[in-house]
Amino acid sequence: MLLTLCSDRSGHARPMTPDDQRIADTLMLTTWEQLPFLSASAAQQMAIDTVMARICESKSPRALLRLYRMDPPAVTIGRHQRWRTVIDEDECRRRGWEWARRPTGGGALLHRHEINYAVAASHSVFGESASFNHAYHCIMCGLSTAVQMLGGRPTLNMGRSSVSMPAVRSARGLCEQSLTHFEIAVDGKKAVAAAQWYSTDTVLQHGTIYLQAPKPSDRFWPPASHDRTSQSHAPAWWDAAVGTPSSDEGTEIVANAVRDGLAQALNLNLTEIGYDQIDPQMIHDQLREWDRENWNRRR
Repeated sequence: MLLTLCSDRSGHARPMTPDDQRIADTLMLTTWEQLPFLSASAAQQMAIDTVMARICESKSPRALLRLYRMDPPAVTIGRHQRWRTVIDEDECRRRGWEWARRPTGGGALLHRHEINYAVAASHSVFGESASFNHAYHCIMCGLSTAVQMLGGRPTLNMGRSSVSMPAVRSARGLCEQSLTHFEIAVDGKKAVAAAQWYSTDTVLQHGTIYLQAPKPSDRFWPPASHDRTSQSHAPAWWDAAVGTPSSDEGTEIVANAVRDGLAQALNLNLTEIGYDQIDPQMIHDQLREWDRENWNRRR
């Protein structure tokens, strides 16, 4: 059995079905390349994710996996968000937090006590007739396995609409505020966020694995736009498993669980490559292009 829990259309946990357990059999490529864990600025991380997707557009199937952390702490906003409605620039600057726009959608979130993941793959990796939903399902089943390895009982939201997270009271447009399609909760708390960019030839999915719940003082949005500040500041469910979330040991434990969970759930072999093998010049060019477009503030 690949997973002990999945979910029904309402987002509630249910036993695995034979179809769920055969999800690995749909993959057309079972050797994925993994990049080293990287701490870097939010803008650089978003550029790397974008380039990963672009180099997977070739006709030869290719899949890349990486895990990373924002350094310094940063806020990322969704592709279609208006930054002025979700970012208090002066407050972020005062705290030393950067901000960057993601190539994917979704809401704004603070990257401070978390690990981020990214999967970029050719469409054919998920099967010749793979859909947007199927690619999501494959990756999130792997992340559900990782959550179980860390001691949690994940619930995967398979519903078409968002599920409100009553334990969190936050500003409009925040990622933590709701559990959207194919995201994971544990004990009523959002545990794994996900966003996807699905183009003609490739899919990029990245997201955040929360290691610590936000604190009421962690405000990055304009004061006039918020409903109520976050009241969810209790330790996250995995604190006992990983110790101090920001510690190197805790980071390594979670990162290894993600790699092992994806490998187990999707029956993958992971082979290591370096960042020099994904064209550093493309990353540099992407950052320059976004700077010319005023990408972070243009909406």
